[in-house]
Amino acid sequence: MGIFSLFGVGRAESDGKKLTLFRLIKSLGRIGIVLAAVMLFTLFGSIAAILG
Repeated sequence: MGIFSLFGVGRAESDGKKLTLFRLIKSLGRIGIVLAAVMLFTLFGSIAAILG
């Protein structure tokens, strides 16, 4: 759910809870970007594994 909040940042600005992960990644800087990328690759990898 945290990953989807990243994509829905504009919509979720009124909801502070959805932005916590985004703020955390932003404060971490490069490490946060890497973590987000790893999370995305893990998500897409698991989806591909389920579909494949």
